[in-house]
Amino acid sequence: MSDIKNDIEGLMKNAAEITSSVFDCETHQPFICTHPTFYHEGHFYILSTKIAKQTKYYEAGSELSVIVVGECTVKQNLFSRKRVTILCKPKELEKDDKLRGLFEKHLGTFASGLMDVIDFKVFLLKPIGGLYFRGFGRAFEFTSDSVDVIHLKEPHKPKSGNTMAKILKNSLSKV
Repeated sequence: MSDIKNDIEGLMKNAAEITSSVFDCETHQPFICTHPTFYHEGHFYILSTKIAKQTKYYEAGSELSVIVVGECTVKQNLFSRKRVTILCKPKELEKDDKLRGLFEKHLGTFASGLMDVIDFKVFLLKPIGGLYFRGFGRAFEFTSDSVDVIHLKEPHKPKSGNTMAKILKNSLSKV
């Protein structure tokens, strides 16, 4: 299963952006947003402005769900996209030269320049656990701290002999 662990970590390390979702306690509705990001030493790092709705939830340490989407495992089949959904705990960080250097290295001059904008805050997102989808019918559950515990979920099983069964059999054999 170490190839699964490597896939998960590779997907997170190659992420240029994440989509995060939080529950807005005031409106009792979910809220979704995207952030440029990088994954470093087991954590995602993002910048968020105080003007943005989600920042107050990050500041409060509210858990959030993020998704990272990768490539399709079967050509032209969007259902086969590699993706990881992760429950994360945010933590606000003090801006410093080390963080500035990391943002410069991973996201460029514009991102490191935002460190000088007063209303932008830096957050570390610590993965707690999640699901990794290697392709259609291949889902793996993992826990935090470098995805050590992984469980294969039961693959889809259509009725035999129909068109979908043939498509699934062909798709799953390529994963």
